[in-house]
Amino acid sequence: MTENQGKSAEEPGAGIWRDWVYSTLRETHETLRRPFFWTLLATGVALTVVAGPFGTLAKMSLASRVVFWGVGLLSTSLVMTVVVTGARHFNADRRYPWTLVSAAAALFAVPPAFVIFYGLNSAFSRFGAPQDPLRMLIELATILVLMSIVGNARYYVLGPQSPAPARPVAVLHAVDPSPAQPLLFEKLPAELGRDLVCLRAQDHYVEAVTPRGSTNVLMRLSDAERDLSGFNGLRVHRSWWVNLDHVVSLARTEAGGMELTTSTGMTIPVARGQRAALRAALDQRRAAAE
Repeated sequence: MTENQGKSAEEPGAGIWRDWVYSTLRETHETLRRPFFWTLLATGVALTVVAGPFGTLAKMSLASRVVFWGVGLLSTSLVMTVVVTGARHFNADRRYPWTLVSAAAALFAVPPAFVIFYGLNSAFSRFGAPQDPLRMLIELATILVLMSIVGNARYYVLGPQSPAPARPVAVLHAVDPSPAQPLLFEKLPAELGRDLVCLRAQDHYVEAVTPRGSTNVLMRLSDAERDLSGFNGLRVHRSWWVNLDHVVSLARTEAGGMELTTSTGMTIPVARGQRAALRAALDQRRAAAE
């Protein structure tokens, strides 16, 4: 086997893991940019500082509790965000029971969380290091497993449900008045809604974009396109599918190519072979609107 053949043989497996890591880190980054995450964390720190659970009210001063719970909850929340997100992407095809995957993934967060809280206890408790580290380990494991299951439940249990919009939006219209629920929609987080703007192929994933944000779904673009065949969209490039209701302009580039702009401001290249079909679809849509 040549060196190039060896590399080619390794590519599929390596690509899957690379995509999984990339998708996990990408969504983790998006989560950390949301004000809700930091508001929830600040609320948790404030409540634990005041209530002093697990004996911290008696063992620590107010200042010590602020540092203890601030550092402890921040670091644990960061670890659990990665764990919960990673578990969901690992099981994106729902091959395994989601509760089992969530619980197993949480166990990876137990060692670092234990080290963090053991160290904080030793540093800030009036009584020094915890007298019963095994009990502390079991309590931490129980809490983290529950956090992981609850964190993933909103996607697996509530994910397929789409909240009713507060105001009219340009939804993805179906040609068939009663199409089956696309599998892609079941994999989208509830907070993103179902108003697809576009899909972009990224190795073994598709990046699904809505006006509320984006996420990566373990699915080939060709499968997603087939899944959405009854909807008002079009494959405009080997890596792009767009919702025609979100196309606001179509223009030529300086290099002689063509690109479209979506309602969210994204620019998407249009393949030469798809230009006529896209123009015809947009003209038909414009005529129907008139």
